[in-house]
Amino acid sequence: MEHTTEQAVERKYVSARLAEQYTGLSRWTLARAHKRGELPASRIGTAVRFSVEDLDTFMRARRV
Repeated sequence: MEHTTEQAVERKYVSARLAEQYTGLSRWTLARAHKRGELPASRIGTAVRFSVEDLDTFMRARRV
């Protein structure tokens, strides 16, 4: 099932795949940011979810 950016915005939490589409960053970049403590994430079992609000904050903090 294909998801669009608009569908991601409607959700409070998104998968890594939707976070990639939403931010335009690679999954590895998001994972690295999470590991460094720069981007919070929630884990439910093996599923990792990112808050859309946290993704927005992360991107705004890196605006040049």
